[in-house]
Amino acid sequence: MFSLPDFENPIILAFKTTDVDEKADEEYKVNWKDFEAYIKEHYDQIKIVYSRGDKYDGHLAVSSHRTNKEQFKALADTKQAMIGSKKFDFAEVKDEDLKEFWQKQGGHYQYCIAPKMRLASKKARMT
Repeated sequence: MFSLPDFENPIILAFKTTDVDEKADEEYKVNWKDFEAYIKEHYDQIKIVYSRGDKYDGHLAVSSHRTNKEQFKALADTKQAMIGSKKFDFAEVKDEDLKEFWQKQGGHYQYCIAPKMRLASKKARMT
């Protein structure tokens, strides 16, 4: 379950595959749910607050609140992780790439986290 601090200052990760076959992948698109399940299975102390995917890549926002730094580093350094039918590399998004992420995806991020934040706020009021 999320708490309000989970949404403050998230750490952004990018994922991408080079396992591309234009002909065979005509219908392929990243399934962000597969990434959340992979992380939940392999990195139990990391909370994903946001995820999005395009054809062969995407982004994850990780809560910086009480995140296990060793697990985060291991995830950010992961290469060739089999997720679905393809192998993906992960990397932390920094500097100009981070600025570009917020410019392009900031509105989508806010839209996606709004219901989660409402639930976290409701939970906080109840306790």
